[in-house]
Amino acid sequence: MKKVTVITVALFFLVSGTALAAGPVNPTTVCWIPPITNTDGSPLTDLGKHEVKIGINNAGPYDTYNLDVIAAVSTPTGTKECADVSELPLSDGQYYTVVRACDIVDNCGGVSNIVPFARNKVAPNPPTSYTAQ
Repeated sequence: MKKVTVITVALFFLVSGTALAAGPVNPTTVCWIPPITNTDGSPLTDLGKHEVKIGINNAGPYDTYNLDVIAAVSTPTGTKECADVSELPLSDGQYYTVVRACDIVDNCGGVSNIVPFARNKVAPNPPTSYTAQ
């Protein structure tokens, strides 16, 4: 029975053209360590916000989401901040996300590393021809 299940799953992916997604599936948070300096090396004293950007292509373009920080965790390299992305209005598919910091007058720095993730929240249809024998 296990061989039939494995073959069925493999055949489904082959026929449907669905590839395994890069990155986590249905992540609930994104996290980063905020910068402590400006691009000129001076201390960052006026951090205003972080922009989480999400797109379907790793090279962009990205849609911008100004999300509230829901958690801050101390790490050896700084305080990691996290934002909730579980309820963003994204359809199923592959996505890429970056974050950037902006000061209080909206001077924004470059973007972080690119992080892939996938959204898969659509459930399959119910089985058919279900019987007891």
